[in-house]
Amino acid sequence: MDATSFTLIHRLDRKLREQEIRNYLGGFDFRGDKVHEPIRTFSGGEKTRLALAMVAFAKPNILLLDEPTNHLDMDMRQALTIALQDFDGAILLISHDRHLLANTVDSFLLIEDGVLHQFEGDLEDYRAKLFAEQPATTSVPLAVSKKPKPRHKESRQLKTRIKSLESSLERLNRKLTEVDVKLADNSIYESKQEGNLQNLVRDQISLKEEISLIEEEWLMKTNELEASG
Repeated sequence: MDATSFTLIHRLDRKLREQEIRNYLGGFDFRGDKVHEPIRTFSGGEKTRLALAMVAFAKPNILLLDEPTNHLDMDMRQALTIALQDFDGAILLISHDRHLLANTVDSFLLIEDGVLHQFEGDLEDYRAKLFAEQPATTSVPLAVSKKPKPRHKESRQLKTRIKSLESSLERLNRKLTEVDVKLADNSIYESKQEGNLQNLVRDQISLKEEISLIEEEWLMKTNELEASG
């Protein structure tokens, strides 16, 4: 017999009544007949939510997560973010995913000069701190200024990265257009489409944030390439 989200939770506590299991799974957006669907048919995001539902059911005091979004697609990253927002315990999270950090973390810890301390601020404050600490460019008289030789290897790497970023932007913008078209369809706002509407809105927000981050990196890499030339 194929495992379902219902059977997995029931195995963790066989004293629970069916309605209690349904109520619990409903908190992770598993409702109606979905609780009895085989897990093998679940999407990546649904499997992530179910895994976190099982972890949360054990009521741990703390979750330790090290780069949890590595190798996850957009749907799974969004599902993880939502599940962590619903977690009642403490979370110690190490991640380069700024979207995940911004939406799940209350405070930040900074390791500086071998010392761990709490950082007073958010991600924008940290970015401002990094820029402020960059050494200022020392100007020299034009007459004795020498243009450095181009670093061919670094230039090739930058060009490759820029091309990759441009491909990602094209793909993400194409997906965003598809989502926008669906949201422009009046039928999506009917009551029976509520679940699809929520998914589309989440996708739209996530895509816009991801596009913004990639555009920021593209601009930075483009500036680096111009400076190296």
